Amino acid sequence: MQRPPPACLQAGQYVSQETKKMESGVRLPAGPDGSVLFVQLTDLHLPEEAGALVAGVDTDHSLHKVLRSVADDLPRKPDFILATGDIADTGAASAYRRFRQSISAIEAPAFGLPGNHDLPAVLFDEWRGHVPEWIDTPAWRIVLLDTTLPGEDGGRLGPQRLAGLHRALDGAPDHALVVLHHHPVPVHSQWLDEYMLQDAEALFECIANRDQVRALLCGHVHQEQDGWYRSTSVGPWAPDATIRVLASPSTAFQFMPRTREYQLDAAGPAYRWLLLHPDGGLDTGVEYLAAGSGSS
Repeated sequence: MQRPPPACLQAGQYVSQETKKMESGVRLPAGPDGSVLFVQLTDLHLPEEAGALVAGVDTDHSLHKVLRSVADDLPRKPDFILATGDIADTGAASAYRRFRQSISAIEAPAFGLPGNHDLPAVLFDEWRGHVPEWIDTPAWRIVLLDTTLPGEDGGRLGPQRLAGLHRALDGAPDHALVVLHHHPVPVHSQWLDEYMLQDAEALFECIANRDQVRALLCGHVHQEQDGWYRSTSVGPWAPDATIRVLASPSTAFQFMPRTREYQLDAAGPAYRWLLLHPDGGLDTGVEYLAAGSGSS
């Protein structure tokens, strides 16, 4: 059956109005066994001034606790750190500088992408060279997608960014992981799902016939999720298309799952580690730390 053009190549959809673009890709080596270990930090919500509370939490202190665990508790030093949005709570340049200073203690390359609380232009300026379109390793390409919309909490890709995803996957090695901030599948919290990725079906369509895509990884939801999902409209050319979707908790504070209205969970800060194997296997886990907003 002739496959129709993907939604990301069709006209008449939202076109990004961003003035700053993510940078081209970077290449990193794998570990001695060919695997790649990286840590996802997400929804850090660092304020303009260190020590200021966000949702009642000293988010700088929470970040320091997480980074100590990354340094002390993982079986090996991560090959890189990936921050998947909402690094700053209000987009302050000082927050990005503190983040850059804090993660330097890990002595691993660090990269990121913006979330709805970030100001992308400020992030790109303050973290120049660390916001690539993709990260290449010998067997994997990790594609980073900017889903932000100016002045909005929800996210959207639009045809330009989705076409960029197609180009990135065209040049990918054997396996690919697609990373974004906004969640592309519901988490069944009514208030939070109002701010998910608006054109998630177009994203699923764009990857429906891409056998090298092993999973989607996101933040935004301040809670853990790991499941297999199928788009409802990927079309008859991919009748069995499913994709693993991983959502991760915040390094700062968590949302109570499955609620109608905004409500915080008592769970402490957390991070996700991912181990990418050269044969396409993906192992992952989430590490939670004790809650508490004490000084760092």
